[in-house]
Amino acid sequence: MDLAISDHFCVFFDVCMSPHIQNRSMSVRRRVINNGTGLLFEQALSHTPSQPSDCADDLMIHFNSRMTHIMDNIAPLKTKRVTDNQKAPWKLNPVAKLLKRECRKSERMWRKSKLQIHYQIHKEMLGKYNLEISKARQSFFSNIINRNINNARVLFSTVEKLTNPSSQLPPELSSVNKCNDFASFFKGKIDKIRLNIASQLQIAQNLEPLAVQRGDLNLMPTFDLVDYETLEKNVQNLSSSTSELDILPTNFFKSVLHLISADVLQIINTSLQTGIFPSSLKNAVVKPLLKKNNLDSSVLNNYRPISNLPFIGKIIEKIVFNQLTL
Repeated sequence: MDLAISDHFCVFFDVCMSPHIQNRSMSVRRRVINNGTGLLFEQALSHTPSQPSDCADDLMIHFNSRMTHIMDNIAPLKTKRVTDNQKAPWKLNPVAKLLKRECRKSERMWRKSKLQIHYQIHKEMLGKYNLEISKARQSFFSNIINRNINNARVLFSTVEKLTNPSSQLPPELSSVNKCNDFASFFKGKIDKIRLNIASQLQIAQNLEPLAVQRGDLNLMPTFDLVDYETLEKNVQNLSSSTSELDILPTNFFKSVLHLISADVLQIINTSLQTGIFPSSLKNAVVKPLLKKNNLDSSVLNNYRPISNLPFIGKIIEKIVFNQLTL
């Protein structure tokens, strides 16, 4: 720069600014179920008789069609926009909720009056609220640890959540092309597993005559049919997680089990008798989960597929597992 013209110098510098990250919103479809839905369901169920069949697939198709018709009338699906943010159950603490209301009240008073005394009151209330949230969070995780002192899986999962909060799926991985890439990648992994199972079955078939000759092979000719007591026990012991493929939300399914048990038992027992698992129960909603939060989110191999299966399929699997492990 010519000093004869000006004694000012240009200062060049870089400014690193991170964009404001907004919570992504998405549309979800849910059924609004309240205390009166069970009674409406019972009334509607009595007007839609079931159809007997010897085919598990036909029974499952009719059951889904029947449940869809009933639920669409008494609790139709409603679309709602929700933000994809993390939930904090400890914020539902009654004391914390009360302090939050007081904080908002003191803030409105301060913004209206602009007085220093009201600012100090608001500041004190905010401090009390933050302290209560901290205590509630500590109590929340302490209760989980104390309740599961002998459950290593829950303990490790809790520590993992505290030390490595789960990361959201990057927006660029939500495109149609990336979904297809994930589907192809996960399908390849499943194909490898199937090939491995097939090879193991071939080995087992080759060893079967020798095992029969030695008397080591304990064959199971048929599965035992299931009664209501066994069904109820298995249903109540299963997790209440719901798949998007379920017509009846799992919690509601459990609450009306006594009403639909005849249909469910017919599906399960027909499947056990014929050895055919209903095709509709083989579908799943597969979601990719990053194996570790510090891994590269753009590499497909760093994800594991999490399959959300239909609830009735889980019931059949649990019953079969219990009979095979007796």
